Amino acid sequence: MQTTLQYPLKSDDLIITKIFFINCLPDEDVGVFNRCYEDINAIILNKKIYKDRYERIDCDSAAKFLNALDKIFEEVNLYRLHQAIRANNIMQTVLPFIRIEAHGSKEAIQMANGEIVAAEIFYEKILKINIASENNTVLLSNTCYATSHISNLKEIIKTEEKGLPIACSVYAAFGPEEKINNQDIENNLVKLYENIFLRNILENINQRCNK
Repeated sequence: MQTTLQYPLKSDDLIITKIFFINCLPDEDVGVFNRCYEDINAIILNKKIYKDRYERIDCDSAAKFLNALDKIFEEVNLYRLHQAIRANNIMQTVLPFIRIEAHGSKEAIQMANGEIVAAEIFYEKILKINIASENNTVLLSNTCYATSHISNLKEIIKTEEKGLPIACSVYAAFGPEEKINNQDIENNLVKLYENIFLRNILENINQRCNK
C-alpha cells in the first residue's frame, strides 16, 4: 500500500525513459505486432537515447501477463523520479510507455491461450505503476474496448475503499473505445510513435537531462 506520497500526483513534465511491448496475441494474429515492432525499432527506437531502453514481453497466459505488470512496477518503484532529479540522472529511473497487444472485451483482456484478465485487476496493476512513476506512465492498448479497462468509476471507488491513493491510472492513454481491426493498427501505429517520440517526448527528455 502506498501511504507516504502526496496526491494528487505531480510532476513538472511528462518523461518517458523505457518502453515495454507486451504481446498477448495468439500465434495466428501476431503478424501485425511483429511487423509494427520491427518498423518501430528501425525508425524510432534505434536512437542513442533509447539504446537498451525497450523490452518485448510475450505473454501467452494470464499468469505471465500479470507477472509482466508486476515486474514493470518493481522496476519503476526501484528509483523514484524526484530521487533521480536530485541526483541529476533522469535516465536511471524507469518511467514507462507500455504498449499492449491483445484481444479484449469491455470487461477483460484475453491472453493467447484464451485465459482472461478482468478489467478491474488490470486497472489496479496499472494504477500501482502510475503511482510509482509519479504520474509518468503512458499506456497504448491495441485491445478492443481498451479505454473501458482504465476508466471504470466503480473500480476507482473500490480502489479508494482498499486504502490506495486516489490517482489516475495513467498520465495518458491511447486505445479504442470499441472494436479495432488489424488494418487500423498497422496503418496508424508507426505514425503514432513518430508523433509521440520524435516530435514531443524525446525533446522533453533531452531538455530535462541537459538541465
